Amino acid sequence: MTLPYRLCQLAFRALAPLIYRERRIRGLENLPLTGPAIFVSNHISYWDPATLVTFVPRQVYFMSRNNMFGVPVLGTVFRALDVFGVERGTADIGAIRQALAILERGDPVALYPQGSRTPLPSGQVHQAKGGALLIAQRSRAPIVPVAISGLETLFLARFPWLGRPAIDVTFGRPFFLDELGESADDRNALLRSMMRRVTDLLPNHES
Repeated sequence: MTLPYRLCQLAFRALAPLIYRERRIRGLENLPLTGPAIFVSNHISYWDPATLVTFVPRQVYFMSRNNMFGVPVLGTVFRALDVFGVERGTADIGAIRQALAILERGDPVALYPQGSRTPLPSGQVHQAKGGALLIAQRSRAPIVPVAISGLETLFLARFPWLGRPAIDVTFGRPFFLDELGESADDRNALLRSMMRRVTDLLPNHES
């Protein structure tokens, strides 16, 4: 773990009691402590990556849209966390290669296959883009599903400290694509099944 990443992690952990009213963290025993892994998570808030940094005890490498690096403060934090960029709306082969290189050297990557912050519609599965699937297919790394809820309204209230959310973060059992029971050629079915592993972890979610 690099020093800037560790400092960010400590800062996020110090801020956690001020930001969250309550924290329910489940499945920490499912976290792979060594070797490559692909964290696949739903995406509901700008704070989602900070949540992973806070609770995962090793450095995770995040993929984010290139334009986010130009946001004041946020861009500085991204660079400190060694976030790597992807050109949204294109088949960014460079970003995919960078993700594969990180996995090949034995480090974990975090992906948000939705591509944007989208709360889960009741009873539906998040729609996922194909980049995460391609990375999983080429790397053959285990996939760790992550479900986050409660951050949808974070920082939206006029006085955030009066409405601190209770958050729920669940880390599921790692799995490989061939465990999904779908044809390796059926891209859409694989994506749906992969994201189902995430949404099934959400509290009060009906499969």
